[in-house]
Amino acid sequence: MKKLLAALYGAVATIAIKIQLAYAQASAAETYTGYVRQAFLEMLASARDMSVSAKLSIIAGAAIIAAMLYLRMRDTPANNLRKAREMHNKAVEHHKKGEHEKSAQYYQKAQQYRAKAEV
Repeated sequence: MKKLLAALYGAVATIAIKIQLAYAQASAAETYTGYVRQAFLEMLASARDMSVSAKLSIIAGAAIIAAMLYLRMRDTPANNLRKAREMHNKAVEHHKKGEHEKSAQYYQKAQQYRAKAEV
């Protein structure tokens, strides 16, 4: 009887593992979303337990990061020239690799950024 129960338990465990693997393969995106949702909820729960100064520090840090991104991405002549330089460097890299079509696209983008900087 013990052997039968052990075999039955082993079979059930094996089936459960195979079902879990099949589910994970079939719905990897849903599983990943579930993990992200769980991590987000845990983060919110820990944020509730934080002091006010810690919450304000996080908000201030997020505001500084947002300001830095805005200053770097806004449409100014200096930023456009920087973007043109980056596109030109990418074009040179792709040209050296022999990817002339991509290289031409990057050269064209670089020229567009230069034109925007001059206006």
